[in-house]
Amino acid sequence: MIRVQRERLKAQLRRTPSLQPILADDEWIKDVWADARQEASKQTSIGFAFFPEHCPWPMEQVLDPMFWPELGRDTGTPCES
Repeated sequence: MIRVQRERLKAQLRRTPSLQPILADDEWIKDVWADARQEASKQTSIGFAFFPEHCPWPMEQVLDPMFWPELGRDTGTPCES
């Protein structure tokens, strides 16, 4: 699922490069992360509170196709710019 979403975002950014600045918008990141927590909780049947309240990775890392989060590992660097 992560791979699919990264590819969709990459394609959307190619078609609409003006969306690039939104990736640095803290409010957008907070909203997207909240939605992602909700969806992850629903898809995995793991409690919502298990997932970090704030994105623990920088956006560049999140978008890197070679990056795969390790369970239970927090870099301490939030997605927010």
